[in-house]
Amino acid sequence: MRIIPTTKTAVEKLRARAREIQRTENIAYAKAQDRAAQEAAYDDWRHVQKSAESSEGLPQLSEEPAGKLPSRELNEDEARQTYMQILKQHGRAKVVPVTPPARGDIFHSVEIEGNRFDGCITGGFLYLLRKRHPSDPWFVSDSSAHLGVGQICNTGQRHAAEGSRIWYVCKYGPMEPCVYLGGLSKQGRLALAYEFGIPSREDLFQLSTDVPRYLSRVAIDERLFYLSPAFLGLVKWCKAHPRKSRTMECLPHYLGDWKSAALAGHWPVNTDDDVSDEELEKALWGPEGCPSGTPALR
Repeated sequence: MRIIPTTKTAVEKLRARAREIQRTENIAYAKAQDRAAQEAAYDDWRHVQKSAESSEGLPQLSEEPAGKLPSRELNEDEARQTYMQILKQHGRAKVVPVTPPARGDIFHSVEIEGNRFDGCITGGFLYLLRKRHPSDPWFVSDSSAHLGVGQICNTGQRHAAEGSRIWYVCKYGPMEPCVYLGGLSKQGRLALAYEFGIPSREDLFQLSTDVPRYLSRVAIDERLFYLSPAFLGLVKWCKAHPRKSRTMECLPHYLGDWKSAALAGHWPVNTDDDVSDEELEKALWGPEGCPSGTPALR
């Protein structure tokens, strides 16, 4: 069992996360503790306890520089840059760029270890698409996941034959698998994470104890997409399809105003790039508000 430096504050945050999982999924607290631990790159809750015990007596580093007020925006921006640099450095799998079709809504395509992945615009959202590979298990089909909310997770399941763990791009966590990644190595998963700006926390923290631990707590969120090659592909797609890009729908649930960022060629577009509650409601339901009986997106 690899010991991960773990502070008392980190343990309390994991306990709070476990209680949240217990409430939302109505499962036993012990099971929720294991789930919370796995989300933070531990094997299980016992791994958290063992790591915390072994970390006693070590210097407890402050999460913010001493002597000055923290700058949340600057810290998060630097953390994202660091995160992407680590992904690029360690995602050493062979990545073959694929030229997207001249027509259609695919803006970024790569082949990683024989697996084809596409970035696609559909219904106002950006998606990661994966075509079924001939070597996939029988239960795997063509699949997709929203960009901006997905993360690469070990689902806790194992292949029956070789006993290896099953990995997916999941919507919010291991309980919502979307895109099968069983055909990728760890380096392949990190390469995919870099190409599309998808968090891959468990793989990241298994690389080395030199990886800054704070990256698991900082806002490693949908903004990673704007530092990825996939975003550059989206910018090029918009330039190649000026009329279509101006009229296409943009729903800001997971990536904010990705359309304005793509048309501008950079993110953030301005200092007030976050969508207000009023703008989000209008984008979702129009000026008349939510139609009766229409469910909101999770």
